[in-house]
Amino acid sequence: MTRLKPCFREENGTVTAGNAPPRNDGAAALLLVDSEGLKAAGREPLTRVSATGVSALDPHFFGLDPDEPSPALSTSGKSFHDDPRWS
Repeated sequence: MTRLKPCFREENGTVTAGNAPPRNDGAAALLLVDSEGLKAAGREPLTRVSATGVSALDPHFFGLDPDEPSPALSTSGKSFHDDPRWS
């Protein structure tokens, strides 16, 4: 593990393929457009963003997940139980 090269900073980097938590592996893309943009493109909306939120821990607590509920849920007035996948 000590011979793995850093992923982001070649000099003095500390994050490698051996110590990076797998929970942050992924990618996403989101295109935001207003109703006029949808009409101009001749498209219908696929979904609606009703709330957003961020939850994190100090990097000192490597590998742990925040145990608080998603801030997006609390600002939207919904809970995990409102989603049929979690009930």
